[in-house]
Parts: sequence; C-alpha cells; structure tokens
Amino acid sequence: MTTVIPHRHQHPIAILRYSFRYLFLLSVPLIRGIRYIQTPQGLYQWAQGAWIDLLVILLLLVLPLLLWRGYTYSLTDDGFILRRGVLLRLETVIPRRHISTLSVERPFYLRPLRAARIAVDTDAGDRLRADFTITISEQHAREILAERQKNDDSIRHYYRAPWTHIVVLSMLVSNSLSGVLILTTAFYQSGRLLGEAYQQQLVGNLENAANYLRIIPRTTALIVLVLLFGWGIAAVRNLLRHLPFCVKRYPTLLAIRNGAITRRDHLCTVSSVHYLDCRQTILCKLLRLSIVFIHCIGYGKGQDSLSLLIPASPTAYAKEQTTRLLPEFHPQAITMRPAPRSLLHYMVRPLWGMLLTLPCAHIIAPFLPLWGDILLHMASIAYIPLLWATTVKILDRYTAGIGHANDFVTLRYSARLTFHTVTVPKQDIIACRFRQTVFQRRRHTGDLIIHTYSEEPRRHRIRNIRETDAASFFQHIMQK
Repeated sequence: MTTVIPHRHQHPIAILRYSFRYLFLLSVPLIRGIRYIQTPQGLYQWAQGAWIDLLVILLLLVLPLLLWRGYTYSLTDDGFILRRGVLLRLETVIPRRHISTLSVERPFYLRPLRAARIAVDTDAGDRLRADFTITISEQHAREILAERQKNDDSIRHYYRAPWTHIVVLSMLVSNSLSGVLILTTAFYQSGRLLGEAYQQQLVGNLENAANYLRIIPRTTALIVLVLLFGWGIAAVRNLLRHLPFCVKRYPTLLAIRNGAITRRDHLCTVSSVHYLDCRQTILCKLLRLSIVFIHCIGYGKGQDSLSLLIPASPTAYAKEQTTRLLPEFHPQAITMRPAPRSLLHYMVRPLWGMLLTLPCAHIIAPFLPLWGDILLHMASIAYIPLLWATTVKILDRYTAGIGHANDFVTLRYSARLTFHTVTVPKQDIIACRFRQTVFQRRRHTGDLIIHTYSEEPRRHRIRNIRETDAASFFQHIMQK
C-alpha cells in the first residue's frame, strides 16, 4: 500500500470540538462553588478543596489535547486510514472503491483559520451522519479532493445554474415552519437585547401591516403575515445555501459545488447514484419547471440539506442537462396507468379533511374560550392546503403510472403536495408489495409499493394499479 498523504493530525481547532464533549466536567466546580461559597467559612472550606476544581479544569484541558494527538488520518492509493485512541488504539480503513460521497465544507468561521471540514460516506454508514468527519487544514482538503479526482482528468460536461433558477428553487422548496422558528427566536432575542419597548414596536408594526389586509379577519391576517415572513426567511436561507451552484461530470464522479456563506464541495461516485427524482409542484407544472434530485448516500445528508442536481429549470432544459450529467440513466415511457374510475380513491383523504375540519373546530371552540376564535381562523386557513392537496390528487390520477424496460424503471406518483418522476435501475429495487383494500379487491386493483436501496427506508407508492399490470411488473423485476 503506497501512502499518498502521510499520517497527519487534524487542524488544532478540532481541540475545541473535543472540549465540548467534556463541558459536563465543569459541573463539579460549579456545584462545589454554589455549595460552599456562601459564607466566609464556606469560602475557606472551598479553598481547602480547590485542588479538586483545579484537577477537573486540568482534565478539561488535557483530555481534548490527548484525543487530538491520538487521532490521525491518511489517504492512500486504496482509501482512507484513520487511527484514534489514547489507551485503546483503533484503526479504521475505508476502501476508496466503497466511498459514495466525499464532502468538504468551509464554513465562514473556519475560513479565517484556513481550516475545512471533510466528511466521507459509504453504503455501510449511519443514515443520520457521515462515516467519519474530521477538521483539517484547507490545503490538505484541496490535496484530498485532487487525489480523489486523480483518475478523472477530463471533464465530460460542466453545468452552472443561472442565479434566477436558484432564486426560484429557494422560493419553491422553502419551509415556512423553519422560517417561523428563526423569526420567533430573533424576535425573542431582540427583546432581550434591545428592551421591551423595541419588542412592542415590532408587534405594533406587525399589527399595522395586518390592518391593511381588511378583506380577511385581523387574527387571520396576523397568522398569514407571520407565515409569509417565515417563508421569506427560509427562502433567503436556501438562497445563501445553494448560490452559486455548479456540477462537473467526470468519467466516474460528479463534482458538485454550492454555498455562499458555507462553501461546499461534494464528490459523488456515479456508480453510487441509486435513482433520479424529478419533482414538480402544481406551480412548477403551470410554469413548466422541474427540479432534479439524485439519491447518492452522503449527498444531501444533514439538516436543511438537499440532494440537488438541477435547480428549478424549464422542464426540457432540466432533462437535457440531466442526460448530459448522468447518461447512464434511461427514463422509460409510462405504460401502466391507474385503473379507470379510480379518482375517488385518490381524493378520499383531502376530501375527508375538508368535510371534518370546520365542524370539528366548531365543536371544540366552545371548550376553549380563549383560543376559540384563533382555532376557527386556523380551521378556515386549513382549507387552502386541503384544496391544494385535492387538486394534486386529481392531477396525480391522470399522470401517475409505471414504465419499465431493459434495466430501468420509471415511477410517476405524488407524495404530499409534490409530483415525483423517479428513474431507478432495476437492480436497486429491493422489495415490491401489492396492497389491496376490500373495495380494491372487488375491482381487481391495488396500490403498488416499491422499496429502493438507500440508507433509510425509501418507498414509492403508485395507487390503483390493475392486478394484471402488477403481476407483469413483478415478473419483470424477477428477471435477471
């Protein structure tokens, strides 16, 4: 085994990360201080036992340093070698051929220190975190990226997303709830830092803005404004996370770069891409836009992360760029459609929601006199997403289906409020189920549920497929 990069220690800033693990040790001097330093006599008793506190603080300083010294890494021709431990030494080898994604992050607070965070994922890793994450110097991170790409010296295709596509993506995928949480935290902290007068002024400005929306009740207007502000904050956050965005296709790798404040580089092995997912909302369908995601273990892992390949782009343009970046994937024409007269089966859940939401709110409101009005307003607002969901299910009835030929399967369905067109290699389908209700059994139809290979459960559900079509699909999957 020929070593390309010798064994090295992490960046010294990693000592702080180890220190955070042992902050609980500070509870010892804290408890002692609270217990004894209350009277002059207690202060004297504390001074007699101060060596305990000094020992704890010494451990808090020495243990992270020992852990940092005992953790080394190297990159060889065959993969990564990690050695860690002080008393008990542990050596981990991750073969190069099994690396799915190698990610390098440069947060704004590490860049002045010329440090970067590197994460490596394999198919055998944890679904919530990388196989290992280390903080190293930025120069070493560049060397590792270059070493990873040493056998891929030619760029087959280069794609750089226009900034307008990133803006549209940020607006479409933003979650109002996360923005509301950020807004609430900022509002609370502003009150603590600037005083209650400033906090009340903010509330007054929000109420004045709600007064302009006279066509709807004032309480409803306040809720709508809070959700809109939250959505705007989440959109800006997504914009900074993904702008700029570019993808380079090498013979065996996809090199993806994004991020304005935290710069990220991802090297995804093409053979580890398990499926393509082209997503659309109703608004995307009206504007003829598509967003393309890939499933490659390690890419898009983490909070508020997206496994993005093509941002919100015109559908024809998105298909063209996807074909150039991943020509190995071959979408199939839809040949199996939902059975006729199955529209009610698609709409049953949102319809029940529309029928029960307002009556239930009127029943519960008298028992909550302080919250009754707000509850009724929230029930009225809930009809908007329910009506949206009903529209999605109607469109899903006429667009869903399955296409299979050769070694690829294309699945078209809706989940929540989003339309999915998934292209997956047949070898990555690990299980299929055909589920029938009593009513579907009489009509010889059922829901086809397909599980695909991934770190966490990934299932795709196509509703109301005929029994004969399901049998044909099972036969195709079982063929070698």
